[in-house]
Amino acid sequence: VRHRATLLIAGSGTLMAPLGVWLAHTIDVKVVGLLFAGVLSRVGYKAFHEIFQQKTKAQLEVAPPCIRNNYSGRFIWTNSCARALSLSGAIAGILSGLLGVGGGFVMVPALQRYTDLATHSIVPTSLAVISLVSLTGVATSLSAGVFNLELALPFAAGSMAGMGTASLLRPRIAQKYLKTAFGLLCFVVAIAMIIKFL
Repeated sequence: VRHRATLLIAGSGTLMAPLGVWLAHTIDVKVVGLLFAGVLSRVGYKAFHEIFQQKTKAQLEVAPPCIRNNYSGRFIWTNSCARALSLSGAIAGILSGLLGVGGGFVMVPALQRYTDLATHSIVPTSLAVISLVSLTGVATSLSAGVFNLELALPFAAGSMAGMGTASLLRPRIAQKYLKTAFGLLCFVVAIAMIIKFL
């Protein structure tokens, strides 16, 4: 986990999560549902695009704004790096409060685009950010009296069981198949939500 990057991203996300919660209670539920479907469609498209594009960061002409020192392995902090990570955190925070997606749909692609981190570092860093930002959304919802604990606990337990199972299966499945399954799942859920809210 990249601790400094996590704190910076989660800090901006924490500040913006209450705005997302406020928007969720202000905007019509159908609009929120369609927005979520749009986000899922975009994520699904990105997953398939990465599979067929077959480009690595080494093939890109422009280096990402956040690169690591070859000797220490730590980020070389610049204004462009701080801006990119802060903006990513802010967007993740708004989406976390608005759609309840935890920001993971934003964080993994953002870390892939704006940093030179390897996947084994991107995933735990993203999960750390999601945890911190989501706690803010939960706290805001609790203070507003709209958090359903009886509904949330079974989902949280199921998510934890799913993450544990997936962590055991992930090394045995090729990355392209994981991305394909993820992209298909995003499209299926997006279509189901569009049918539901239209």
